[in-house]
Amino acid sequence: VTVNGKIEPFLHVARRKYRLRLLNAGPGRFYQFHLVNAANQVQAFTYIANDGNLLPKPLLNRKNVRLGVAERADIVVDFSLYPLGTALYLVNRLQQDSTRGPSGVKAPGTRVLKFIVDHEPAEPDVSQVPSALRPIRRPKAAEIAAAPTRKWVFARKNGMWTINDKVVNATSAGAHIAKGSMEIWEIENPSGGWSHPVHIHFEEGLILKR
Repeated sequence: VTVNGKIEPFLHVARRKYRLRLLNAGPGRFYQFHLVNAANQVQAFTYIANDGNLLPKPLLNRKNVRLGVAERADIVVDFSLYPLGTALYLVNRLQQDSTRGPSGVKAPGTRVLKFIVDHEPAEPDVSQVPSALRPIRRPKAAEIAAAPTRKWVFARKNGMWTINDKVVNATSAGAHIAKGSMEIWEIENPSGGWSHPVHIHFEEGLILKR
């Protein structure tokens, strides 16, 4: 496991809040990150953003964050809660011995990134995590009822991955959506056997039902 191309790197941090932007950039591995101290005791942090950017409000006192392939999470860690000389670690406790997907969570996990709290901030930390971050307008019942539905079936046939019985064609769009409109997309994976989160590039949506 590497972080920004380095194995088990460390960061010297001040006793203040930091926003950490986590991206799972690997092709097949899943992670469940925990922040722990040298005794492997889990520490809390604030979760403020995911793939769709800022959440409507922060999730406080989080103890872990799970990232599938291509998923992102932004967390805020308040290092002012720790005395100088404290060492903290971001560890992965999600075991995965196969490229097909993770198998289970087990402590203490693998240390991925080390934080060394070793200096005071140059100036007082007045940063805050607001109680409201980004309002998200959810479609009304009438809009949902009027929206057209499009279905995508992700499957494995003849040893190849297919979408609606077709292999990927990067030169041809599978759908053309009018700007400003909305659709309901039903995503189905009947094949199983391989874990990879279906994710939509360059567009964001709201999950209506799972």
